[in-house]
Amino acid sequence: MKYYTTTTEYNCGIDLHTRQMYICVMDRAGNVLVHRNIRNNDFKFFLKLVEPYKDDLTVTCESCFVCF
Repeated sequence: MKYYTTTTEYNCGIDLHTRQMYICVMDRAGNVLVHRNIRNNDFKFFLKLVEPYKDDLTVTCESCFVCF
């Protein structure tokens, strides 16, 4: 399996749900800097949390949609 090798100092992963998102920001060494549950998918609050890292940040998002 091939993995993405980042060129940025910080990485943010988002687990996106219908009414909330879990975010984790880590530095290149693997240190967790932010780990939060954001209720109501408040994007303005998300931007506030990642503000200190935004100049050198990669953001990825995981979401699933299941239809029955």
